[in-house]
Amino acid sequence: MRNNVRATVVATTASTATAVVLACLGAPAHADDVTVTPVQSGFFAGTDPVGVDVDASGGRWIVSNNAVRYFPVGSTTATKTIAGAATGFGYPNGVAVDADGSVHVIDGSNDAIRIFAPGANGDVAPERVITGASTGIVSLSGIDVDAAGYIHVADAGASAVSTFAPSASGNARPLHRIVGPRTQLSGVSGVVRRGSLLWVVSSEADAAVAFAYGSSGDAGPVSVLGGSRSRLNNPSALAFDGGGNLYVTNNDAARHVVVFAPSSDGNATPARVVRVASRPNGPNGVAVDPRRRVTLINISNSTTDVLPAVMTTAPSAPRSLRVSGTSRSRTRTVSWSTPAADGFTAVTGYDVRIMAGSKVVRSATRSATQRSYAVSRSALGKGKRVAMVRARNAKGAGAWAKLTFSVS
Repeated sequence: MRNNVRATVVATTASTATAVVLACLGAPAHADDVTVTPVQSGFFAGTDPVGVDVDASGGRWIVSNNAVRYFPVGSTTATKTIAGAATGFGYPNGVAVDADGSVHVIDGSNDAIRIFAPGANGDVAPERVITGASTGIVSLSGIDVDAAGYIHVADAGASAVSTFAPSASGNARPLHRIVGPRTQLSGVSGVVRRGSLLWVVSSEADAAVAFAYGSSGDAGPVSVLGGSRSRLNNPSALAFDGGGNLYVTNNDAARHVVVFAPSSDGNATPARVVRVASRPNGPNGVAVDPRRRVTLINISNSTTDVLPAVMTTAPSAPRSLRVSGTSRSRTRTVSWSTPAADGFTAVTGYDVRIMAGSKVVRSATRSATQRSYAVSRSALGKGKRVAMVRARNAKGAGAWAKLTFSVS
């Protein structure tokens, strides 16, 4: 999975209710608890969903009922289903898609990682399988594939995390294997690489633990996020979005999503706690697409929920700011294009100002679909003027776009 362009997801086989924890850059000091209604929900991914991932387009791969299904963005109808005898599946319980579209599936009952070709569909055999005594695999519970193609797996049976080469096949030895008492790993159930760190869920320690990438053996973590203020309670899965916000599933029906700054460490206070409306139990897997929409799978309810972005920002400045006419035109029209970045939530309107130095000569508001403002020359006065426009969304107002023009 490409952490630099989209979220990374790890889901687990836990049959207990779980919830989600997020980490957010620039989060406020105290938690802001909110209830969010899904934009999509139901049983469309099948009963007993146990694994979820998103690709670069935002499409979702979901593991349930001994099959791996693909749902395009916005769709509740699968366009691909990998299932059948040729797959070799015993009990698939996690999925990760790499940059090339290869589908990596952990098979919990067979202690194997099965890699399917891009575009795989139907009763097809994997291109290769990683399994055997040399792998050290005991009971897999999470998987991530990083931007370079390295395969990281959480092993609940061994309380360990292993990294395999992108081309690993058969009875391959892991390149790195983190295991031992100094690791603080106990009941691992999720793993994801983000930059120079390898993050792991340590469920029984109620913590998210980070190791320097490349660590091996009985290595101590460089960061441990947990404690009473963190509101982590038997966490089980984690993911990053493209902005570096960290999402971790947590076994608590009232705390489905909790937000921390990515640099948070120790007993940090979350910035936000999100509960999913009408869900008595928490989810056991999480994925965040490029638009920061959050997909949650819930084995207890047999449901899949898609939430709108919960970590939004103010929009960027409007583009292509122009002022029509010449300095002597009777009417000047300020026009602009939509911002390059809407902040992961819809633009709701625009503020317009025309300035003479520090004095506001004219001001107006426009709706999201109105992107121009006409004003008479007489209302502008003479001299240098500055047209300023900014966009607004539910998060707030963004940066001003500015353009100087003359009136004579």
